[in-house]
Amino acid sequence: MTMKKSLLLLSLLTLTSGAQAMPVQNQDANHCLSEHNISSTSTPNSHTIVFHMRDGSVWKNTLRNNCSGLRQDGFVHVNFGAAEYCGNKEIIRTVTTGSTCALGNFTQVKAAHPHS
Repeated sequence: MTMKKSLLLLSLLTLTSGAQAMPVQNQDANHCLSEHNISSTSTPNSHTIVFHMRDGSVWKNTLRNNCSGLRQDGFVHVNFGAAEYCGNKEIIRTVTTGSTCALGNFTQVKAAHPHS
């Protein structure tokens, strides 16, 4: 095997092994999360809500725009009759400032527990 082919093979093996260590990153733009199955939420910044589910899975929603006051105030579901949060369909409102913000795409960042 030539030196050039050996380096190419080594590069491919390195890239492949790194990809296997990646966490779950399933994107589902219009995925819906049942309010009943949400254990908790966190807001790491003004455009992201992380939903921690009772089955152990974790879903991240990237809001369509920055949501003023989200991180400090928390949020409520604007569609009070709905029993779920659906990507690209639902509106939330920050508690203190009253800013309204649209949910964007959902991305699953952690799979459910195997026994769920």
